[in-house]
Amino acid sequence: MKKKISILLMLVLTISMISGINANAATKVKYKNYTNARFNYQVKYPTKFTKKTFSDNGDGVTLTTKKKDATCLIWGGYNIMEDTGKTLLKSIKSYSPKLSSSTSNKKTCSYKYKKGKKIVYGYRYIVNDVVLGFEITYPTSQKSYYETAIKTIRSSMLKNKKVH
Repeated sequence: MKKKISILLMLVLTISMISGINANAATKVKYKNYTNARFNYQVKYPTKFTKKTFSDNGDGVTLTTKKKDATCLIWGGYNIMEDTGKTLLKSIKSYSPKLSSSTSNKKTCSYKYKKGKKIVYGYRYIVNDVVLGFEITYPTSQKSYYETAIKTIRSSMLKNKKVH
């Protein structure tokens, strides 16, 4: 009986430790807000991106890390072709390298592929008559960090409902 209790206790402690490690890894990503006045939207991005280069016409920003090992492009544009997530993905596939994963529906699409020792992840969100997008390129060695960041960037983008 004592052996069963000991095994159960070790199992509970192990699961707690693993859960704690995963929670800590996820909380290491800190964020700032990028606000785009032209299209009236806001997106969170990791504070690891310290250099900002704004587009001349105000439709977006290119973010770069201090080490220049990762970039994140965030932009908006009018949906003049009346695209859906599916038609956007079809277009992306026509000019992108072989995608390792992709999904699409009426309002969104996402894709991912490897480029040397880096991973490229892109996301598009159609809201009103605007397409919002981001594309992030990062080292494969930092996959865990950036996958956590991508989830937050994507969910913050989806909160924009009054884009114009």
